[in-house]
Amino acid sequence: MKESEIKIEPEKIFFRNSGIMMEVSQNEKCRIPYRDIVWAYVKTGKDGEEKHGEPRLADITESTKGDLIVYDRRHFGWTIGTGRVDREAGALLKELCLHAPYIVAGGQDWFDDSEDTDFGMVEEMVELMRACGKG
Repeated sequence: MKESEIKIEPEKIFFRNSGIMMEVSQNEKCRIPYRDIVWAYVKTGKDGEEKHGEPRLADITESTKGDLIVYDRRHFGWTIGTGRVDREAGALLKELCLHAPYIVAGGQDWFDDSEDTDFGMVEEMVELMRACGKG
């Protein structure tokens, strides 16, 4: 895990009007605003496992197991574990896409999260989608 990433194992996840709200414990909460999100996908399996992957959006169902990975425009990543919540990662990604339709969703073969150029392209795509949605 890079310094610009954090893993969260929330007990509850809510998709509110302005962002993802997570309750990690009774006293600890976390929020990710939709306007900051540029890319989200499901990571299946564990690192080092043969079945580890990042399925494309078309291959994800609500029952797809794994972690929800979310990146913001600062290139900061959240790994949201689903072990303590009542929904699978596929269902969480679907709901995120309903609330934040102007993001890049699903695994992307061309995208390397460590490359600034690739992140720049994702940010441009998101800004273009948002601009088209306002018209």
